[in-house]
Amino acid sequence: MIVYVRRHTDETRSIAIPATTLSIPTPDGQSDAFAAFPGGGGTHPGVLLYPDAFGPRPVLWDMARELAGHGYYVLVPNVFHRHRPAPVFDLDLARELREAIHAAATATALQDALPASAVQVINECSARGQATALLTPESERRWRVSGVEDALGVIAADAISLVAGERDGKFALCASPTCRAAFFDASQSRTRRWCDMNTCGNRQKKARFNANRKSR
Repeated sequence: MIVYVRRHTDETRSIAIPATTLSIPTPDGQSDAFAAFPGGGGTHPGVLLYPDAFGPRPVLWDMARELAGHGYYVLVPNVFHRHRPAPVFDLDLARELREAIHAAATATALQDALPASAVQVINECSARGQATALLTPESERRWRVSGVEDALGVIAADAISLVAGERDGKFALCASPTCRAAFFDASQSRTRRWCDMNTCGNRQKKARFNANRKSR
């Protein structure tokens, strides 16, 4: 079943939608779930709202309430209950780490001092993670992670390795004036100009081509 949902107007947003948290028994223990439903009792068609890779979180619970406002009983299961109760993924921490890595990479590209706040966030995320590095039969390294903090720890540790100069390459800033994103240049000549040739590189080349045509 496909349900098309419109955004709440001020009038519908003011309507209180009943909601509750459930505990569902599974072979691997109790799984928490969020349920939203129309008020007034009675039976209603059901909607099973599966979360994406980021797991159940407030934005999905709001979507469940919105669907319930249209007459559906909506259940949002925590399919990641083996790791932790919802919300599973700390998006705020992930965004904070992303911004910290960008700040450190930009400072490195400009040969400036690393921002203390960025260093603190990267170090804290690295320290929290307990991921294990494994060697595969194909002589490759694979990470074993058991949760979000482990995954963010791997990202933070990788950023530390790059900023510390342990990899062949260097940080640079995209030459596009509308981008200026920091990227790691691992090219042999270390003269890469754009963060991505398919986006910023092609746009700049097209702009130069059009400018040359107009000047003729």
